[in-house]
Amino acid sequence: MKKITTALLLGVLLVLPYFVSAAPGVAEKLKGKILLQVESKGEAYYVSPATAERYYMENGDAAYNVMRNLGVGISNVNLEKIKNNKTLALKQKGKILLQVESHGEAYYVDFSGNLHYLKDGSEAYKIMRKLGLGITTRDLEQIPSKRLVLNVISNDFKTTIDKNYVEPSVSPATTTKILATSTVIKDNSDYINFKSMFSVNKISTTVNNEILYNAQYNGILNQEEFWKYFSSINDDLKITLAKQLATEVRNNNAKYTTALYFKYSTTELGYAFAYPAGEYYPDGYALASFTKNPFSIQ
Repeated sequence: MKKITTALLLGVLLVLPYFVSAAPGVAEKLKGKILLQVESKGEAYYVSPATAERYYMENGDAAYNVMRNLGVGISNVNLEKIKNNKTLALKQKGKILLQVESHGEAYYVDFSGNLHYLKDGSEAYKIMRKLGLGITTRDLEQIPSKRLVLNVISNDFKTTIDKNYVEPSVSPATTTKILATSTVIKDNSDYINFKSMFSVNKISTTVNNEILYNAQYNGILNQEEFWKYFSSINDDLKITLAKQLATEVRNNNAKYTTALYFKYSTTELGYAFAYPAGEYYPDGYALASFTKNPFSIQ
């Protein structure tokens, strides 16, 4: 009996260090995973592949924020390669890919190398819950938590601002270096006309290193006249012009993401985001989207 007890105790002592030493590495092992807190109410979290921090996705709006803020830009050519090559896809597992040369379509790459199209916030939330991995509350608490401040609610782009946030200083040398690699925008008549329609005014800076702006229509056309003109602009051209404007504004604060919210009076027309230079896009990249008929949903 003594021998059995001694052997059992030795076994426990041999196993115990494994669990203790594994604890600090939980976050690293779960990078890119979608987690479900099974000992609570099944709350869903996404673990950033870049920082190993978890982001709570309470609903479709939160999932949309995760897509937009944590997604990585990818070209159409590279996206097609990943779709058709499992080896390449597995190198991107756990990432959210944004098709920046199109309309910013988002895809999640699961750990089997499959791509899941995240059509919108609601669809992203459903897919992420479907692919979620159960995790205990104890293990979940070992993963650093981070929150996204910017919230997008339906077609009304409402924002939550951290008023205590102090914008960090950027050294002139760093700014100059980044601006030198930024895309140079060449004015043309379409862009000049589009740009002149909107007055761009800063709203605030968020803790996510985003600078928010209103791009307010400043002309004299009434709502019917404005929409007749604005809707006549080709959709692809409109997207391109909005991305150009966001990129131009971003170049004034090259280390920050620029978020432009286009408005006619109080009606939200759409948005454009310009992201800073990064590993995959040394010149940064931009996304834009406009509501088909914003006045019909007022």
